Amino acid sequence: MTRGEGLEIRVLGPVKVRFAGQEVALRRLQHRLIVGVLALENNQVVSFDDLVQLLWPDGQPKQPRAVLQTRVSEIRAVLTELGVEQCLTTADGGYLLRLAEGQVDVGLFSSEVTQAREAASDQPAIELLTRALGRWYGPLLGRRRLCAVHQQRWRDLVERRLTATEDLFALRLRQSGAAAVVDQLVALSNRNPLRERLFAQMLAALYRVDRGNEALQEYDRRRRWFAKEFGTDPAREAQAIHRAILQDDLAAVTATLETLDESAGLRRPAGAGRAEEPRQGVPIVDDKPPQLLPADIADFTGREDEIALVSSVLRDGPHRVIVISGEGGVGKTALTTHVAHLLRPEFDQGQLYVSYGEAAGSSRTPAEALGRFLIALGVEAANLPSTLEGRVDLYRDLVSNRRILIVVDNAPGPDHVAPLIPGCTSCAVLINSPVRFGRAIGQYNLDLDRLSPDRAVELLSAIAGPQRVADDPEAALEIARYSGFLPLALRIAGARLAAKPHWPLRKLANRLREEDRRLDELSPGNHLNVRASIAASYRRLAPEAQRLLRLVGRFGLAEVSAWSAAAMMVVSALVAEQCLEQLFDLHLVAVPHPTSWEPQHYVVSDLVRLFARERSEVEDARDELSSAPDGPAPAAAGSDRADSPLPGGPVVDQGEATADSGAWPAATPADPVTAVAEQRSSLRAVAEPPPTW
Repeated sequence: MTRGEGLEIRVLGPVKVRFAGQEVALRRLQHRLIVGVLALENNQVVSFDDLVQLLWPDGQPKQPRAVLQTRVSEIRAVLTELGVEQCLTTADGGYLLRLAEGQVDVGLFSSEVTQAREAASDQPAIELLTRALGRWYGPLLGRRRLCAVHQQRWRDLVERRLTATEDLFALRLRQSGAAAVVDQLVALSNRNPLRERLFAQMLAALYRVDRGNEALQEYDRRRRWFAKEFGTDPAREAQAIHRAILQDDLAAVTATLETLDESAGLRRPAGAGRAEEPRQGVPIVDDKPPQLLPADIADFTGREDEIALVSSVLRDGPHRVIVISGEGGVGKTALTTHVAHLLRPEFDQGQLYVSYGEAAGSSRTPAEALGRFLIALGVEAANLPSTLEGRVDLYRDLVSNRRILIVVDNAPGPDHVAPLIPGCTSCAVLINSPVRFGRAIGQYNLDLDRLSPDRAVELLSAIAGPQRVADDPEAALEIARYSGFLPLALRIAGARLAAKPHWPLRKLANRLREEDRRLDELSPGNHLNVRASIAASYRRLAPEAQRLLRLVGRFGLAEVSAWSAAAMMVVSALVAEQCLEQLFDLHLVAVPHPTSWEPQHYVVSDLVRLFARERSEVEDARDELSSAPDGPAPAAAGSDRADSPLPGGPVVDQGEATADSGAWPAATPADPVTAVAEQRSSLRAVAEPPPTW
């Protein structure tokens, strides 16, 4: 049996293998995933590298190809027992599964969906689509959350499932079956708000079962969501159905649904007339300049130098792309939005805006961001290209030689931004991010710092009221200092004072003075929340870097070096330094101006330190806190003496050190005495027993 006759594989849910009608047990999850991936790519070679990436998207074993080969050998052993081992072969740097289309459920699904589109009448099409959709018995490969690699590879298959579902709803609505499907439509449309056809079907079904008021409420809710997320209204077909419902015009509702079905490629009912030829290219609804910017901040204060620099780059720079980076709450979004509004007259052909922030959904992809831009540029949602490459090409074509400002808020990294950068020089791109980009996309960089004390008090005055600040300038300065001169914290403090006109400034200053409640005072809600702002960066860290930050909070350190970090973590200083650099990249620690020694020490702000202490209390078990050695940590021993040797034991001559020792960073202090003196507080904290909560 060269093509595995008798073998059946199901991947439209948890992977299942059957032979001659009997279930075949695959012991390991990796076995099932390998078989599922090969079945999805039936009769096509899947490379070793692709399989490795699909199996271990978050971190590979030491010898991934060897482990992969072992797992495939184990699968072959199972197939050999069944007598169908020849269907799985090694070919062209990968593996190939050879099965007939009907032996894999995804092949049957695709075939039945195609036959339904070609059916001569509605009833056979309904039966085919019902059978095809019934083959899905769970999420693809049984994984509710596919990794990014999986999502990109099989997005079209998931899209075909949704399109087939819309087709089935359309056919049932034609047969006056609205009552049977209306609740399913409401639930599915709310789970997939960007499916315009599904939304229109839901409105029509609600209207047909005499739930017209509910249809109008759903339309208004979705319209407000589109306005907030995309700065646009729902598609014109949904608008047409909305108008028809207002006019109680059933014929217009039906006609609009038929137009949607034609656009989706679904055969018209017999006798309904001949469909028009498909339109060529991508239809554009209108050419009104997109205006997606969020509202500017009325009381924006300071940042004159930064505004001048960013504006200059975007107006006159040879490469008109700039990234504003900084810690959470430092005012990146506020500055970005303010500058974008100042530059609106110079980019009069449109301003595009997208946020990758958590409020927008942490899973937003560049393809989804481009979809938002294309809809704003006039492309109908139903005509969006299905691939990232297709969307990039269309987007760059539409903005070419137009004066458009592209604003990207809270970008997770260069990979999320690169597809959004146009290929022309007439556009400009303004980005902010909690991550340092380096020069990954050839952009200018601006590291945004905290406000000066004077500017911090000025911002507090603008929000809380100038007279109250003038009445007690000392308390105002204390509030600014306890807020870390951080714009977000100052805005929260000012808003609280504005909401409490009977509070003197001294009352809030006293409340902020207590470290145990400071973050509570500065995290009153979901919109303005210092704790949540720091947490967003914390979640981006690797586990070891998170642990280091918690240790810093546990010991109450205001600064830390690779040596003291290594002592706390019980790892080499090289590993500790890598963790510190992760904290630096996400602006959770800062590096002051170079001192007389290297390696550099890292400074921790009070608010970050308090957050770290909270996380240590929550995440570190009590027995872990008490498991530290009774005596001083090795790297801190003897540090109370200014003339003691370097942390970690005797001084090692540089000539004796080896490049691969990994014990300490390459740079060695030129003046060990000064080095230890500068780090005395950190080292003493490490040597003392850890606090218990």
